[in-house]
Amino acid sequence: MKRVSLKVMKRDTMKKSDLRKLRENDLVPGVIYGEGLEDNILISVPLKNITNLIRLESEEDFLVELEIEKSKKKFIAVLQDEQFNPITDEVTHVDFYSVSLEKSITSKVPIHFIGEPIGAKEGGVLFRTLYEVELEAKPLDLPSFIEVNISDLKIGDSIHISDLEISPNVKILHNPDETIVTVSTPTKEEVKVEEVPVEAEEVTQEGAGTQATTQETKEKKEEKK
Repeated sequence: MKRVSLKVMKRDTMKKSDLRKLRENDLVPGVIYGEGLEDNILISVPLKNITNLIRLESEEDFLVELEIEKSKKKFIAVLQDEQFNPITDEVTHVDFYSVSLEKSITSKVPIHFIGEPIGAKEGGVLFRTLYEVELEAKPLDLPSFIEVNISDLKIGDSIHISDLEISPNVKILHNPDETIVTVSTPTKEEVKVEEVPVEAEEVTQEGAGTQATTQETKEKKEEKK
């Protein structure tokens, strides 16, 4: 799995007023916890750096090599959780989970779809049902992403979890029969329109005319009386 370096600063306070000052200075409060740590380490990270890291997370999985400034302590961690401002959508807090390179972890790895299906060119509809796969392995054995080539898919074809080529050191935490992507036949909804037969329409119009004439005759008779 890919490693990304990130420098962070240690902080010693959890006061709301201090956290507000950090954010006003474009710093995001965070915490490191997990393997090899007896106590959580409170940190702050430049907003720009953590924003770029979260953006990268949508494309590939990675390990974060955290270096605490001044102390020069380093930790291998995964980006565990992020919190966002509901109005500005800026990151407001971040959690890092320290991992051991010798112990297995679970991680959701993005799927990269390669190519354009033959079936889609022939009028079929491409359905992606999975965009990431949950795996279990030692950190360095985990792939950063999984490539799935869909170029040869024809209408009616599918790719399942069992079709993935994964290292024997990696366990896939999905049902082997689960579908990743499929190309289906397009469905057309037929709208039924009830047509009135021409003859019936003419009869209806004639009937309406006859009724109108009968009504006029009655009115004239009443006037003569």
